[in-house]
Amino acid sequence: TAKVNKNDDCPEIWQDHISTTGATYSIDFGIGNIKYLGKKLATPTLKLFTKFFQEKIDPSADTFFIDPAEHNPRAKHVYEQAGFKMVGGFEMDIGVFKGEQT
Repeated sequence: TAKVNKNDDCPEIWQDHISTTGATYSIDFGIGNIKYLGKKLATPTLKLFTKFFQEKIDPSADTFFIDPAEHNPRAKHVYEQAGFKMVGGFEMDIGVFKGEQT
């Protein structure tokens, strides 16, 4: 996770959706060990993580960003099942995923 602030250098779509009532965090979420893929663990894990984060780490956290790659429908499905809403996409302009559509 990383806290996202209004004055941060981040995608415009993030700036448009930063919380005005609490704190916003971005989440990088993935299953590292491939033997756990397809076991229906991702959705409940992500739900429990955000609940834990709000209860134990930052009670003001009311907005979470997660940005799956455009070509990853399984991740998009998991995130929607966990309660995330698609608000749009953007192209990564820095880092390992530079040039990727999210």
